[in-house]
Amino acid sequence: MKSALRILVGVAVFGGFACLTTLANGQVFTYYIAPIATALVFVALSRTPLFSRAKTPPIKNKPPTQAAAVAQTPAPRDAAEAEKAFMANPASRSLRAMIEAKSEESPRLGPGLGGKEVFQRIFNGMSANGTRRVHVESLLCMLGALAGYSCQASVRADCVARGLPENGLFARLTGADGTDYFFGDHLNKPMSETEYSVWGLTAAAAHTAGCDPLPDIGDIFTHTVETLGKPGFGIPRVPEQHRASDLPINFLRDVWPVIHPTAKWFCLKPSDWPILYGVAIQEAISLTKTIIDPRMAFIIVMESAIPMSKVNIKLA
Repeated sequence: MKSALRILVGVAVFGGFACLTTLANGQVFTYYIAPIATALVFVALSRTPLFSRAKTPPIKNKPPTQAAAVAQTPAPRDAAEAEKAFMANPASRSLRAMIEAKSEESPRLGPGLGGKEVFQRIFNGMSANGTRRVHVESLLCMLGALAGYSCQASVRADCVARGLPENGLFARLTGADGTDYFFGDHLNKPMSETEYSVWGLTAAAAHTAGCDPLPDIGDIFTHTVETLGKPGFGIPRVPEQHRASDLPINFLRDVWPVIHPTAKWFCLKPSDWPILYGVAIQEAISLTKTIIDPRMAFIIVMESAIPMSKVNIKLA
């Protein structure tokens, strides 16, 4: 429609100036003034909304909207509803049956498949806001926060399964703000003390991607303790150009309720949750190793994960 209108206006403009040229019958007007006037008219018309092509403004990568895209994914109201919706799909039932059937010979099959699924869902959500680009630092920070909190969530679930108080296996340490934070061996084990801990899986991916030597994880633990309840708590210590769009705690609150039901679908027991998120981190580091230095990726993940394993909040 707009193209036809452009043609009609162009014909009208040329016809009008042709008439004026005939009437004026002057060489100066014909050879100089008329062409210049015609050009000015077309320039003016091209700048109007009707005749100018709609130009999309340069899209800048705005990480906050990407995180929001993940959080806006509809979430089931509770775990039972999530599992029911998942199992209603024949393909999902077959997948779950395969994971259960192979659980003895391949105990990490579920977390492995689930980690890839969780990563893909988050990646797709962050790239679905029109940019088709993902802010790598925000992706790593988000996954680190989820992985860290999954360590705490898995211990909570273990307490409930044993008939203990939900926080019964945690040691508590009071921060400068008067809030209690969680510590203890039960929490450290899935975070950093085994090959399949969050640290173990992250370190393996970073090393494979070229990180050598690995950053000192002890320094991150020490910093976390020293900043409990202070303004610096839970803020990754990275250069300005490598900061995520938001804090780990905010990513955690927004994304955990949306994405964790998927993690639970793939895991036969809560102790697999940290492994699943560790696999998701491995996927992210492997995919982004040519975009961000693997050492920096490792730091962002662990500076997000360790504090988020300590926070005294309860998420669905």
